[in-house]
Amino acid sequence: SKSDLTKQLQELKTELLSLSLHVQKIASLLASKLSQISTVHKSIARVLTVMNKKACQNLQEYYKNKKYLPLDLHIKKTHAICCQLTRQSGKMEKQHKQDIHFPTVKGCTRGKRYNDVIGLNTRKCP
Repeated sequence: SKSDLTKQLQELKTELLSLSLHVQKIASLLASKLSQISTVHKSIARVLTVMNKKACQNLQEYYKNKKYLPLDLHIKKTHAICCQLTRQSGKMEKQHKQDIHFPTVKGCTRGKRYNDVIGLNTRKCP
């Protein structure tokens, strides 16, 4: 729980202070104290990581069914995925306008052959 983690964090910080007094660090005869400092640093980082993960999970649960999501909770995507073109932006503007204003006509069989013969196929048939 959060209280246990904060208590553990405080204990580790006090232990680090007792180990790494500036005078002791300079004039340390024992190398074991220096290695102990690094292990305490790593354990502090471990506790903080667990606390941050729990906070992030709680926020995700809170914003699960909300309309808007904070930017730091968005799913992280790769650069290539973010730069991919959408269906709309994949076409040139001219082609996009042409598709909007002259959509394909479904079932335009009548007169299709005649227009093809004389070169007046104005309707876009599939």
